[in-house]
Amino acid sequence: MQEHALTSKVDFGLGRAALTFFNNPVHHPWAVKDPRLCFTLKFWLPFWRTPPAVLFVYRHPMEVAKSLIHRGNEFGLPRALYLWIAYNRLAIQNSQGLCRVVISNAALIQDGAGVLGMVYEQLRGCGVDVPRKVTMKDINSFIDHSLHHQTQNHAKECQPTIRKSWKSEAAGDHEKARQNDAYAHALRVYCAMENGSAFSPSFEWEDLGDTAPS
Repeated sequence: MQEHALTSKVDFGLGRAALTFFNNPVHHPWAVKDPRLCFTLKFWLPFWRTPPAVLFVYRHPMEVAKSLIHRGNEFGLPRALYLWIAYNRLAIQNSQGLCRVVISNAALIQDGAGVLGMVYEQLRGCGVDVPRKVTMKDINSFIDHSLHHQTQNHAKECQPTIRKSWKSEAAGDHEKARQNDAYAHALRVYCAMENGSAFSPSFEWEDLGDTAPS
């Protein structure tokens, strides 16, 4: 059975249909939003006739972790935080060399019109023929601010004189230590995103090894 799985052909029919769409100039500009592209982007790049621009939107790790747990995923806070690191690391590494526009989710929520105006200009600079600028009417009709209850102001966490830890009243001492360790690793990456250094090819990613739970 294993031999059959290794030698059987994979049906790439839908993939061919997608590439036909992507590579047809009539359909430009197109956009794809799929977290799995963090892992698979390099696979697709040779098949696209025109290199895509990347709109990289990052969010605070604790907001993402709490959202994952709230959705009922069966893993704890440390694993959710390390998952955030893994996805963002691959997204950054796999999009190196592409025209990349970087924004934070917090900035987008706080100043949607200003940030999207910047995105419009930078994407045009990447060669993307964006049809028009986004208006406040577009933003108000599309964004439900009530759904962003996890968004907070995390600017102070990245100040050198402040060391932020995550404390859970329900966790025992050992679990608190695991949570704080995971949060420290994630916060390091987040703050490097905030100052832009995480997007440099020379950024040093930590080898977490056995630290990250599977």
